[in-house]
Amino acid sequence: MIYNHLKNVLFTKSPYPLISSKRNLFEWLNIIFNAVDNSRIKEIGPDRACAEWLIRNGASVKWVGVKELFSDYNSLSHQEDSVRACLEEIHATNASLRYNGFGYFKDLTHLKKIVFKDCQLIDDRIFPYLEHVKNSLQDLHLISCHSITDDGILKCTNLTNLKSLYLHDLQGMKFKDKILTEFQTKLPKCAVDIK
Repeated sequence: MIYNHLKNVLFTKSPYPLISSKRNLFEWLNIIFNAVDNSRIKEIGPDRACAEWLIRNGASVKWVGVKELFSDYNSLSHQEDSVRACLEEIHATNASLRYNGFGYFKDLTHLKKIVFKDCQLIDDRIFPYLEHVKNSLQDLHLISCHSITDDGILKCTNLTNLKSLYLHDLQGMKFKDKILTEFQTKLPKCAVDIK
């Protein structure tokens, strides 16, 4: 599907230049690689489809009942066969994740921990999608993701089971005291660590 779409865009003559530079090409590819494929979710289930999206874009995942992180896309089917599992953790360092891919979170039920570090494409638009996992998510780390702001972080107060929130080196975060006050009021059981 992605190959055919890419082929049509690149090889169809158009009066409008769709790809005018390398930067635009990479932005376009990031949008495509982060698009939610609902037919794939129906075919293999939400956890496997989400894992494919995450790994394809440079993240690692951990399945329930498995100790180590998994990041080899080509071996994903073998891993899934041995563990008919649900996603439990996501670790994304310098991954090309965009907000439009977070629709994959919709039917995840066991996701407990998310670590986003140096993910420059994510921004405040991801936070409404995190509400899909509010019943299971307990631990959220946001590190050096510079497009995340106070407004986005404050939406985390809707994550009712959150026990730990780690915020480090977020250039878009300006009002640390306000964030701490909001969490103490709305999620008093959540430990917030801001650096």
